[in-house]
Amino acid sequence: MKIFKSTIVFLFLVTSSIVFSQTSSHIKEIDDSKLTTFIHKAYNSAEANNILNDNVRLNQLREEIENIRIVKATKEHVAQFQKLSTISIKDYPYFKNFNPSNFNPLLFNFKVANSKSKSAFQVDGTEYYILIIDQKK
Repeated sequence: MKIFKSTIVFLFLVTSSIVFSQTSSHIKEIDDSKLTTFIHKAYNSAEANNILNDNVRLNQLREEIENIRIVKATKEHVAQFQKLSTISIKDYPYFKNFNPSNFNPLLFNFKVANSKSKSAFQVDGTEYYILIIDQKK
């Protein structure tokens, strides 16, 4: 009986780890080490310098970025969300190609600072969506 229970627990753990690894490979966090680059691309040089010299604002942006995930799914699933291009602050930069590693969240009006619930935006024409997760309070 102990062998049977041990086998079941082992199979459960193996199955869970396989499912988790498949799921997590489809979710990507934003690399906040690129924050300075993101700022320079999203703001003019005077605004960028003001932000970079303001530790409070810089930390706010870093916290906002920590609440953003890029998720790969099917185009059918992604189609249910509002298009990312509709909240673009500047010209939408991802019409030709989208690379999750180079995604700049500062080019969009996510209104993350006031977000208390999840919201999602489809990356136009791709199998990706941007997920804004609940802020930790």
